[in-house]
Amino acid sequence: QAVQQQLPNVNDIQSVTAANQIAGAQLAVQYCQTLIQDPVLGPAFFGSSVAASFASPASTVFTSSGSMDQIITPLIQNLTGQGAGTPAVTLLTQPTDASVRQELYNLITKLMAENPSVSTQNVTMGACTALLSSATSLLY
Repeated sequence: QAVQQQLPNVNDIQSVTAANQIAGAQLAVQYCQTLIQDPVLGPAFFGSSVAASFASPASTVFTSSGSMDQIITPLIQNLTGQGAGTPAVTLLTQPTDASVRQELYNLITKLMAENPSVSTQNVTMGACTALLSSATSLLY
């Protein structure tokens, strides 16, 4: 309920405050945590092979941009709408798929560099939360 009280009470971008942004980030954390930890939702969203590797060290799973794409592509398509649907939805002021993808590559690489034993689940949680709480997703 505390998060709900922090959300904007009107649907107007000009009314968004810092408290609203914090509430959005808190909701993103809760959403991503539920998604990743759920034994049905996680594999349905990311694919069963990725979900099966959540307990593994991220450094053994995310060895290339191609392997990172296993989590990045579903995140971009489902949380920003880019490339999803027919025809594909892209807002005129939305960052490109390539720029969002590069930022997520950078984040994943940095998370693994900071903690070489970090789990795939925690890195996926970080990427999901970062994207879902960003303006790209909040304004979509």
